[in-house]
Amino acid sequence: MVLTKAYFLDSEDGWLMPYQVRPATLDDLPSLTALLELYMQETFQRPWGGTPQRLA
Repeated sequence: MVLTKAYFLDSEDGWLMPYQVRPATLDDLPSLTALLELYMQETFQRPWGGTPQRLA
């Protein structure tokens, strides 16, 4: 799933953030791969061990 639009309510400030969620497609693989690489490095200080082929 790819987040493109949803609404999140902050209970303290009362603001909404619009996003939509849709199924991921093969066109999303480069972006998802980059996101996973950055997330793994930032969160665990190690590279993501997956491949775009495994995501497909």
